[in-house]
Order: sequence, then C-alpha cells, then structure tokens
Amino acid sequence: MPKLPKLPNAINVSFNRSFVQAVQSFFDACHENETTDPLSIVDGNGQSILFMSVSWNDPDGLKTCLTNISNYYGDDAANQVASARDNRGHTPLFIAARSKKAEMIKSLCVAGVDPNVQAQTELISSDRTALHEAVAGSAASVTIPVLLELGANPSLHDAHGNNPLHEAVCNYHSKAIEVMLGYFEKKISEYSDSPDLIASDQQCLDEIDQCMAMQNEDGQTPLAAMSAKIKELQNRLGVDVPDGASPRLIEAIDSDSQKESLKEALQQSTVLQKRMDSFVTKLQDCLHNASLNRSRSSSANTSCESFSSDDTVPSNPKK
Repeated sequence: MPKLPKLPNAINVSFNRSFVQAVQSFFDACHENETTDPLSIVDGNGQSILFMSVSWNDPDGLKTCLTNISNYYGDDAANQVASARDNRGHTPLFIAARSKKAEMIKSLCVAGVDPNVQAQTELISSDRTALHEAVAGSAASVTIPVLLELGANPSLHDAHGNNPLHEAVCNYHSKAIEVMLGYFEKKISEYSDSPDLIASDQQCLDEIDQCMAMQNEDGQTPLAAMSAKIKELQNRLGVDVPDGASPRLIEAIDSDSQKESLKEALQQSTVLQKRMDSFVTKLQDCLHNASLNRSRSSSANTSCESFSSDDTVPSNPKK
C-alpha cells in the first residue's frame, strides 16, 4: 500500500526542490494512494495544501495546486476550493488578502471562492471577511481594489459591527482608508456621469451607501469613528488620557519623537475626515440623482405601455 502523503515542509522545499515541485509531488502521492483526499490532510491549524500554497506566497505554486484540485475533484473542484476552511474558519482567500499578490486573490476567486465569505467555526463566529484582512494587511493599495472589483461587499460587518472601513479608521490604517475612499470616489464619479444604472451598478452604489451609514457596536459610522479618533489624538497630545483610549495611543505619549508621530497622525486624520465628509455629500447627491432617473424611466415606461394598450386609433378624416 502506498505511503500516506505528507504536506510539504520548509526543509525539503528550501533545500531539495521548489515549492511547485513539492506541491506536484504531494498530489502525485495522493493519486497513488487512491483512498487519500488531498484536502483532508491538514496541519495542526487545520490548513491543507491549498492554504500552504497561499501561505508560501507563490502564485505558481497556487496555480499548480488549483490545477491538481480540478483534476482530482472534477466538476466539484470549485466547491472543494470554496469550502476549504482552517480551525479559525478562514478560507485561503483570507491569507491571500494579507499578501502582496493580487494574482493569488484573482486565482482563488476564479476557482470558486466567494469574496464575501465570513469567518465562522462551530464555536466562534468573528464574521470577518477577506476585505477586513486586506485592510489590516500591509498591501492595502494592492489587495483592496482587487477584492472590491471582484465583488467584495464593503458593508459586511464583523462580530463587533465594524465593516472594513470602520476597521481601517479604528486601527488608523490611513493607507487603507485612502484606498477605500479612492475606490468609492471613482465609482461615484462613474455613476454620476451615467444617466441609467444597470442592476450591478445600483447594487455597488447601495453597498457603498450602507458602508458609510452603518453603525458599529459603539453606535458610530465610519465618519463618526474618524471624528472620535481625532478627538482621541487631540487629547493624547494634551495632558489627559481619555477613557477607552487605544493602547497604541497610550504608548505613543512616552517620547517626544512619538509625540511628533501623533501630530502627523492628527494632521492626516483631519484631512481624511474632511475627505470622508465631502464624499458622504457627493454620495447622497448621486443616490438622489439615481432615484430621480429611475422615477423618470419608470414614468416613461408606463406612458409607453399606456399608449400601446390603446386599441383604437383614429382614422384620417375625409376631405
């Protein structure tokens, strides 16, 4: 009987072969052992070869893995990829969202992973999405636009009521805030120039509106959370430490150099707050115009139906 396949490890990949070769050898061994399900072999974190392919940050390794999964499972390949979760309830897309490889995010979504799947296990439900992970990662300018273009919903919230923009604001990921606002502004500009919105455009517009209007468990919208963050920064630069101040800000008061960092953060936050406030106004204008266009279109269609329903057409009078 063939030996049970083992997941590739850092030693044999680093010293003996490339990761692509290690992945292929693993699947070859699974094929030799006909009773072995490749994705049933997991490490202590519940992560299969699919997770490992993403963790190694190797797009070619991931493609090799996905190709073999497709060959192994046939028509059910997409379901197998989409349903893969580790002990934390994460899918491989969560790991890819924290990477700098947009190509891996695209490969996983094309293979069947839902960009809006939320982290859940039998015991814990954090409800975080891949977009939450992208916001918290170090490559926001790369991963966030890709996820949004692939259909990631920015209004989905975690167990604390925070959507991805909330998370960016509350943890002061300024780059993520800028990227998300930039994407939203781009969409609003496109929709403002279009007299008629197709269903997918309207859905995107509604999701952006929900994202900006959503309140977290503290009763704050992203804009209100930004205002609270600015007040917190202002207090930290003074004497008093506000109740509930974040540990990051409490530590930052320890030195003059960190005070300078706080001043810079306050300046950036103020700029972003004004930008968010301006965007909310533009968003409401866009929503209002879209509603007016739908009303006009509906009225025009009603008029056309009324005209076509008339079964009597006056004849030309005799001269």
